[in-house]
Amino acid sequence: MSIKDLKHINFCSTNTSIVESDIINAYEAIANKKLYPGDPVRLFLEAIALIITQQRVLIDFGAKQNLLAYAQGDYLDHVVALVGVERLEASPSRCTVKFTLSNAQVSNIVIPKGTRVKAGELYFATSQEGIISPGQLTIEVVIECMTKGQIGNGLVPGQINQLVDVFPYFSSVTNINTTTGGTDRETDDALRQRAFEAPNSYSCAGSDGAYAFWAKTVSPEIGDVAVITPTPGEINIIPIGANGELLSEELRNKILERCSEKNVKPLTDKVVVVEPTKQNYTLEMTYWIDRKDIALSTVIQNQVDQAVAEYKIWQQSKLGRDINPSELIYRVMQAGAKRVNVISPSFTSLESTSIAYLTSKSVVFGGVEDA
Repeated sequence: MSIKDLKHINFCSTNTSIVESDIINAYEAIANKKLYPGDPVRLFLEAIALIITQQRVLIDFGAKQNLLAYAQGDYLDHVVALVGVERLEASPSRCTVKFTLSNAQVSNIVIPKGTRVKAGELYFATSQEGIISPGQLTIEVVIECMTKGQIGNGLVPGQINQLVDVFPYFSSVTNINTTTGGTDRETDDALRQRAFEAPNSYSCAGSDGAYAFWAKTVSPEIGDVAVITPTPGEINIIPIGANGELLSEELRNKILERCSEKNVKPLTDKVVVVEPTKQNYTLEMTYWIDRKDIALSTVIQNQVDQAVAEYKIWQQSKLGRDINPSELIYRVMQAGAKRVNVISPSFTSLESTSIAYLTSKSVVFGGVEDA
């Protein structure tokens, strides 16, 4: 069972018409008098009904904030605390930079921990001390973004090249890989799902649910986790990012460390964290719009492009999600298309340890058609 399978409930009716009707009927029964529209007493009771309805809305909302399926924000933080879960905070993006001296020195050149570099308005700081030995010109040091969250992700090699805290004999600095690992504070939906899965962690037998739960506690960057046992005693943990991206080696190592803790891993288990298998697919489609919507052609084309981008994320954001062209057609139709012809992909069933990976796409606007 999942949270979505739970039946929707209301603690009280919040329908203004029902409340108003109940009050007027009660008054007419007590006073033995008919209240017609425009009657001052009826107008007064209608005002009272509005106030009561507002109170009922607050009562219903307040009661639902005690339930996992409905709780939001700080209320949700209190609810998940009952199962020993807390919200994961934002984390900074990281990468490696290379510092270069103007010329080799006869003594050590120390780059203090916390030395700042920047790219535009984003500042990064070294997470450890760097020492350039005598006769050497360069050293590689890991840096972290001083602003937590996804904002620091995606800076390609060469973009971080400005030194803020100057040290002797400095010549240049540049990042040698792309910044990754920055995550925003865990969302309500992700926290709610993790709390729902928390009872799996109570098992001391190394269940797949327990391993998946503990893996997700490492970072809000982790979106989905599969756990399999290819051979007796060997546990393969396959994690992916929130949008289906492959995780960095650093994050995979953190998952391995967490899932290897004594209170998580049974003594006889051998835990390995591996990358998912990629099921490559291509996207090739043509779409048309209704002639009556020709004035909105540009808007619809932009919406279709967005729908295709969202389909790509949806398709790869869950392990084992079958490649489904019907979902693509649905999203493009919702974006305003009249007709969609999908040449590729075709429906493909995936194993639980695989993700769909888009290798190329061709989206063609075929023009307008009559209804």
